[in-house]
Amino acid sequence: MAEFLKSLWDRARGGGSGAGGHPVDRVRLDQMLAYARQRGLSSKGCGDAPHGWIGASIQFVHTEHSFTLRVDSPPLRAGDVRTVYPAVFWSWMPHHLGIYLVDGEVEYRASHDGIGPREAMPLARDPADLAEIARCFDYWYDKLGLPGALDQPDEVSRARLRPSGDAVRDVATFLAHDTATAFADLFDEGGPVVWVDWRDEDDLIVERVAAALGLPNLSASFAEPRGDLVIRHGGAEHRVSYAETWVADRDTTIIGLNQALLPEHELRLCQAWSGSDTVALMALPRASWHTIEQAHPDRHRAAFAPILHGTEIFGSA
Repeated sequence: MAEFLKSLWDRARGGGSGAGGHPVDRVRLDQMLAYARQRGLSSKGCGDAPHGWIGASIQFVHTEHSFTLRVDSPPLRAGDVRTVYPAVFWSWMPHHLGIYLVDGEVEYRASHDGIGPREAMPLARDPADLAEIARCFDYWYDKLGLPGALDQPDEVSRARLRPSGDAVRDVATFLAHDTATAFADLFDEGGPVVWVDWRDEDDLIVERVAAALGLPNLSASFAEPRGDLVIRHGGAEHRVSYAETWVADRDTTIIGLNQALLPEHELRLCQAWSGSDTVALMALPRASWHTIEQAHPDRHRAAFAPILHGTEIFGSA
């Protein structure tokens, strides 16, 4: 099996060690990340790419976020804070190539022993790896029609919207523009929006919502014997049960959390960022939602979907 995978890798690279490719600089990487942000993309595949090539599909992370690990994930340990950086990457187990934007610098990493996390992947130094990273990036840069596919030639040339700190006002600003770019401008850094990846740990989702709403008495933990999630809020306990013992899923957690928050607060699904591996939840007091509903009766529900029993959150991703 190892020899078979190695032969696939060598064939897919197609002599890449001699192919220089265009440099993947900060400007071009920013353009690709902006494209993914505008369309809410977490991944994209291409049927006409060479068969068996690592670059046949691409994955995007366009929002930097941090979380505390509950279990060891070498080289990090439980209790360490892990930061997920904006990136584009390509995977075909056990091979993984990635370009990361870390503190404003472009970083290249490559692994042939399984997928990340980034901290476990060495910096790419092999000329063949660097050439293949350039090949993958160039293919997708052209396939996505960049930079022409962007509304603006680059992020610097347009006036970026700035959050005001008033959630209701920022929602009104977003509805006036009604684009994924405006949403990213106003809510990328959080505020009333909680970003959730489909792989996130369920009790940590509750922690993030508690921080967004300023609710120190909102918490959650898993309970024996089935692994139900017990949400504590306002002196009451709300139990979220899953279809399988000790197998939590994000949809059930978010729906159950929303029920625990009502009627004082409510989560809604931000449609500008639905249908991918990362979704955005708008967390607001019900009084704020009432104000938004009164001011924007026609547009608010299309932009912020209610979360009800049976709502598909990641199910359609």
